Order: sequence, then structure tokens, then C-alpha cells
Amino acid sequence: MTSKNEKIIALDLDLFKSSQEYTQKEIKEIGNLLHEMSVYNNLFLFTDNSFSLAREIVGEWNLSLGYLVINSGACVYDIAAKKKLYENFLDIYIAKFILRLSFVRNYSFVVHTASDISFTYGINFITSSKYRGMNYQFQLISPDYKKLQDWFDIETLFQQHFIYSIEVFFDEFDVDLRRDKMSELLSNLAEFGIKFSSFTTEYTIYFFSKNNLKVKAMQKVLKVSPDYIYKNSMYYSLTFPDWTIAPKAFFWLTDERWTEMIQDEIEEPQVIFLSSSPKLWVKWWKQHKYVWQDDFLGFEQLNKRIKKIDFSKTKNRGNNYRNNCFEFNLETGVLSSREINEEKRRWKWDKGSTTDKSLIKLFFLWPEQLKYCQLNK
Repeated sequence: MTSKNEKIIALDLDLFKSSQEYTQKEIKEIGNLLHEMSVYNNLFLFTDNSFSLAREIVGEWNLSLGYLVINSGACVYDIAAKKKLYENFLDIYIAKFILRLSFVRNYSFVVHTASDISFTYGINFITSSKYRGMNYQFQLISPDYKKLQDWFDIETLFQQHFIYSIEVFFDEFDVDLRRDKMSELLSNLAEFGIKFSSFTTEYTIYFFSKNNLKVKAMQKVLKVSPDYIYKNSMYYSLTFPDWTIAPKAFFWLTDERWTEMIQDEIEEPQVIFLSSSPKLWVKWWKQHKYVWQDDFLGFEQLNKRIKKIDFSKTKNRGNNYRNNCFEFNLETGVLSSREINEEKRRWKWDKGSTTDKSLIKLFFLWPEQLKYCQLNK
């Protein structure tokens, strides 16, 4: 169970992609950052990679605290205790249906099992790089996956292993054709009444148990309500953002690669985009340590610190806060309006100000968050 003031840091990562594309120095810096974060917060690392691979990479980071969550809850692993806390398996009937359709249509796929073994059909894991946009610059880790040769091998798999998840790959170069094929597979499964949870990225559909949900996984571990989780969590998605948690999290950051996709999906996304460079995003988290070190993340804690709300900079805009965020000075307790660069979702500072911003701790609120603060003052 979490203590009352502990924050929740939830990161969505493609650990395999990171292991292949980041330098050893960058990976070490990420590990050091996550280690420090885990001391001050409840740290959750979400990934759709295989459990064995994820555990290996997390082990290299020497993390002593936190939780590793596979496929939104197929497996929840306690890093400190070094044991699996919870598991949710994909129903064998559903798994067989998904794989049969994929097999007949000659789609490539990967099956992740609870035995810590993953199986591939139609590809080997290295050539799957083209489905993930990887360049394999460093190849620090090269997992050994077992290959499935035919349907008999797949049938044998069902008899011997519990299944966490299935990845189905689509390699069409034409974006519209690829999306049509992905939609067709999902529609066909829906027509047969197959119930499952799925997560779709540019080239891949992940299938896992319908009971899997990130917030449910955090609930089980922390013994708190979903509302508490949303109000006290920072969600950072380096991979495709998960729509079940991203828009609801108190603070949402994401890789700038998803800018267009997110703005197409959500009219006014309350999100900050960070550089894809691990060096730059690690630097951002270090520069803004107060966000995850101090005990004020969440509405209740912030409300106690707000002494004055200054609307002087918004009076000419009336009640239209579009393209606005709100800046909360943690030293003075004054909350005021700030414009943001809508295209890049970056904070705009007043050029004429002589105040040394590096000496002032500032926290940022979106319009909906400010409304909550006003209602609870």
C-alpha cells in the first residue's frame, strides 16, 4: 500500500528498442535516473516486450525498487522482491482464434508466454526490426526466441504454455494499406465475438487478456482507487501512448515523435512533448527534479500551497484558455497564466523578465486542473 503523499511515476517503454538504439552511456544514465526516481516515488515500468527480456534489461540498470508491468498487467513483477506478484493469461480459445487468423493470412507474429519463453512465426527477432523502426546501431542485447515452423508447432504451444500476449506484425510499406489490414483483423475478431484487450502501434497489434489495464495493475499493487492514481501520477510515454491512462494522468509527457498522432486523436491534448534524444529527456527530468522529488504532485497537495490565483494575464481572453497553461510558483504560492507554443507544446517565457527562472520552482497546470483547484479552494 502506498503512503498518502507518494507520487506515481509511470513510464511506457520499448525496452528492447532502447537496448538496441541507445549507447551504453545513455542506458546507464537512464538507469541512474530511474533508480533515483524509485526512491522518491512508486515507479512503474510498462512494456510490451517479453518478460525475460524486460527483466534482463531492468537487472542491468540495478534497480532496487519499483514494478515491471508486462502487457498492461499480463505480469506484474516486484523488482525489490524479485518475484511475480500477479499474472493474467490470454484465454486459450481466444489466443487460438487470433493465431489461426494470423496464420491463414500469413501474418508474422510473436507469442509471449508465462514460461519466460517467446515464440516467433514468420520472422526472427532481429529481422523484426523493420516493424519497430529500429536501426540496430548497438545491438547490446539479442534475445533468443524460439521459431514456430507450422500449425502443429502452434498447437503444441497451446498445450505446454500459458500465454501472456501475442504481437501480430504488419509490414506493408503503404500506410493506408497497412492500417486497412490491421482494421480488418480486428473487425473479423469482433464479428466472432472474441473478447480481448489490444494495443495498436504503427506496425503492430498487441493482444492480451481483456482484464489487463494499466490502472488496474497499479491498483492491485498500491491498494488505492483509480481516482487517486490519476490525481497523483506522472505518465511518460516513449512508445505509443496508452489512451486509457495518458489523458487522465495528472501530468503527461511523451516523445515528440507522436505529436501529429496525438493532436489528431485529441482536440486539446494536455501533454508536453520531449525530445526523442535520451540525453535531452533525461536532462529534462533532472532539471525538473522538484516535480517528482517534492511531495506536492496531485490536486490535494497543490491546493494546500496555492495562496493566490492571478488572472491578470488572461483577462483579455475572457474564459477562453485555449493554448494556455497555468504556472504555479511554489515559493510564492501564486498561480498565474502562461501561454504555450501550441505547435511544439513548449512553455513560453516572457522575454522582458529579468527574473532568474532557474531559481524559482515552477509547476504547470492545465485548464481542467485549474478548474479542479478553483472548485476545491
